[in-house]
Amino acid sequence: MSFVVHRQLFRQGISSGVLIVVLASSHASVDAFAAGKGVPGNRPGAAPQSMIQTPRPLREATLRSVGTRPFQLPNGARVDLTADLESILASSVTTQTRFLPLEGGAENPDCLTRIELRANISTFEMDVADIGLSFGWTPSGELGGGFTGLTGKTNVKIGTISMDFGAWQCVGNRCVEMAASTANHATAGVNLNVEVNFSEATTGAALVWNTALGNAIRGIMEDGLKKLERNSRISKLTWYATVREVSEKEGTVLFDAGTSEALAVGDAFEIYARTPSLSACDVYKTVAAVHASRVDTKSTLADMDLSYDERGVEPGDIVLIREISK
Repeated sequence: MSFVVHRQLFRQGISSGVLIVVLASSHASVDAFAAGKGVPGNRPGAAPQSMIQTPRPLREATLRSVGTRPFQLPNGARVDLTADLESILASSVTTQTRFLPLEGGAENPDCLTRIELRANISTFEMDVADIGLSFGWTPSGELGGGFTGLTGKTNVKIGTISMDFGAWQCVGNRCVEMAASTANHATAGVNLNVEVNFSEATTGAALVWNTALGNAIRGIMEDGLKKLERNSRISKLTWYATVREVSEKEGTVLFDAGTSEALAVGDAFEIYARTPSLSACDVYKTVAAVHASRVDTKSTLADMDLSYDERGVEPGDIVLIREISK
């Protein structure tokens, strides 16, 4: 199973990993309204300065295959949990994070930028206490090889299940891990005892979905994803919108993202304009700072806070996240 990003801007190379920014060197940052933009009136929903914050939008992401290994059960069946782990991860990402997993055909040109979420099981150890046998694997290798005679219902205890999670930013084939987390059965507080019918558990799906193991794995994934979401570096991952309208008289811009992407009144943004370049990918310069004063389902009206360039803001400019220190 593979999930990929479709946003057109990624084909233009917009991200914190590939964005080439040209700051205006001959002009100091000036108040937008002092530069002749005009002060907007008090529109309904306008945010006071004290309420301006770093946005936390929904981001589109690729889900990579979960790192796992085939292993032998005590009944002799050899199973692979890959497909089942991917299903649990996809639903866990949707319910526990501000990422949106997407599905479709993959492209990989030099300027294509995307976010990837990766998960890997580093240790999967299950213990059959009645016969003193462990199965699964650890970093040093597979457990329990050679024993094939167990049948019927048996109580199995989770010895250790550990997982690593990472949020990666990729441009073409080059990827950088921006944030990481770990989780295990102890930190997730999952049930350690699982009843397995080894007469029926002969596939990965049967082991995961016909026992409490699936719920235990889901709990570990949700714990790890929550930790990943709290990492401060998540805010540096790709997100963008496009300016559609500009009102110099009102000192406002309208761009094409809103509550459907979890934007809110008071969210802060920077606006970038394309600039001529011989680079293979587009080059951009910062032209303004704004904050959201009204947020609708598919659009946001933003007030100008600062102007960085005499050019001003124009339709087609790119809107990126502005981080606010509190």
